[in-house]
Amino acid sequence: MGFNYIDDILSCNGITVPDLADEFDTPLYLYDAESIEQRANAFRDAFNDVDSIQYALKANSNLSILKLIRSKGLGADVVSAGELALAIKAGFSPEEITFTGVGKRNDELAFAIEKQIGLIIAESKSEVALINDIAGADSRKPTVALRINPNIDAKTHKNISTGLHHNKFGMEENDLRELIGKRSEFKNIDLAGIHIHIGSQVSDSAPYIETAEYAAGLATELNRSETIIRIINLGGGLGVNYDKMLPGVDEYNHLTPEQLAKNILSIIEPTGCSLYFEPGRWIVAPSAILITRVSYIKTIGGNKFVITDAGMTDFMRPSLYQATHPIVPIINSDSPKEQVNIVGPICESTDSFAEDYLLPQVSEGALLAIMGVGAYGYSMSSNYNLHPRPAEVMIVNGKSRLIRKRETFDQMFEGMPDN
Repeated sequence: MGFNYIDDILSCNGITVPDLADEFDTPLYLYDAESIEQRANAFRDAFNDVDSIQYALKANSNLSILKLIRSKGLGADVVSAGELALAIKAGFSPEEITFTGVGKRNDELAFAIEKQIGLIIAESKSEVALINDIAGADSRKPTVALRINPNIDAKTHKNISTGLHHNKFGMEENDLRELIGKRSEFKNIDLAGIHIHIGSQVSDSAPYIETAEYAAGLATELNRSETIIRIINLGGGLGVNYDKMLPGVDEYNHLTPEQLAKNILSIIEPTGCSLYFEPGRWIVAPSAILITRVSYIKTIGGNKFVITDAGMTDFMRPSLYQATHPIVPIINSDSPKEQVNIVGPICESTDSFAEDYLLPQVSEGALLAIMGVGAYGYSMSSNYNLHPRPAEVMIVNGKSRLIRKRETFDQMFEGMPDN
């Protein structure tokens, strides 16, 4: 990872963070392009014989980052028509794009069919019928995979589990079998695959092995008399160890793509099916920090609060998932550590980045870095309390490049008629 202390000043590939904070203001997302390239290459190389590695746009959909990932030979996994439109704008070929999502609108499906994308994932019997109807009116025949909910526990946070029966995603196996048995009724679609995504932040190979064995067994059974299933899509979800994402540390993987490939390729290959995988977080999470300035420091009832200019509107994960991210001072020092609550300016008690956190003593005006924010950081940001979204800067070949301007009041208010 390109974030290191040089002479006690946090830097990214030789460029000092305080200089960037002065130039672009705070809060500020700062990305290391080299980290993204290395991790995209690692996934592609580990699965070099797999038909499609498709980056999940929901993790981070900045156009410059998408173009960088596309240049490394990955496809795209999208969950909305907006993400689909941006993927095409970024240069992903339609046939390299998969459209997932539990509640696709009619117009979104029509758009996907019109663009002739490679694969649409259907999550219910009703959706299969709808895709068939829309495709009939369009005279195109999209390839469709059925998402099954296998009731496999990914051993992850309850809010990012997707493969259990109390989750909203996918369909039960009996519904999938019913649809396969009635496939002749869906003349306008090519019902050719199964899709299973059990959750995010998966840190152990066991759930993946169980999922791959389940998918392979089901595909083999369904293909016993004739080839029906040609695609097995195992989703994404490969986790990272946020606790280890500290300056100068470059080992923060729970499980590597190489280990994952070693565990599941031998299971899928005998089926003869094409294998799709949809990484997102693993590729971009370590690539970024959120730079924030300390606005105020105060003590209430013995609790010391470090109040920053970044809030839950800029970075939602701690408030939404109670996720923990290392927070470090931009200027390193040997100041004694003290237990503080690091909070933002938003009018919500949940606007907190860390509670009872051991942080070296800092003063008002000091700069802090929240580590590992490249995934589900900016993509989940909002204008709540009418805070403009921050700028995004990426270090490319040792130079800083503004990849998204800081949002203005006029941009926030655009679309609101004043009459």
